[in-house]
Parts: sequence; C-alpha cells; structure tokens
Amino acid sequence: MYDGDNLALARTMTVNVLVLAQAFYLFNVRVLNGPVLRPSVLFSNWVAWASVGALVLLQLLFSYAPFMNAVFDSAPLGWEHWAISIGVGVGVLLIVEAEKLVMRRVRS
Repeated sequence: MYDGDNLALARTMTVNVLVLAQAFYLFNVRVLNGPVLRPSVLFSNWVAWASVGALVLLQLLFSYAPFMNAVFDSAPLGWEHWAISIGVGVGVLLIVEAEKLVMRRVRS
C-alpha cells in the first residue's frame, strides 16, 4: 500500500500469496524424508495437481470476476503481483527443501 496501491489490491495480493504458498507447501509435504524436486515424485499424484489446478482457477475468479471483486472487496492483479506471489511460493518450497536436507544430514 505504500507504493500507492489500494486496500482491495493489498487484500487480493495477501490472499493470493497465502494460497500459492500453501499450494507449493502441498508438494513439499508429499515426501517428508527426501527431496520433492524429482519428476518421479513431483508428478506422481494427479489429485494434488488437479486440486492445485482447481485452486488456480478459483484464485483467478477471485481476482478478476467483477462479482467476486464486489463481494470480497478484491481487485484485479497485474503480472508483477502474480510474479511476487509465485516467487513467495517458490521461496516456501526452497526453504522447506533446505530444512529437509539439513534434517537428513543431522539424522545421518
């Protein structure tokens, strides 16, 4: 909001950051004792991918549908807002992967 954005945009951005961070975390917890960044693990659960796909569609609806903007006092996001949200999600994924790596080394 300090950059001149309004409260509705800040609210939408906050919701999107939280939702995308949780989506990335979902894939992290698929494997607690090993890295998730392997194709055999990352793409092994179609239900997780279908859930994230539905979640993304709902987030797009929340962000861009005028009736949702009116109900939730949200606002459409620009590409830079999505980039930040996805960046935070990737950050969550990398932090949890680093934590799992440290825990594996501590245990061995």
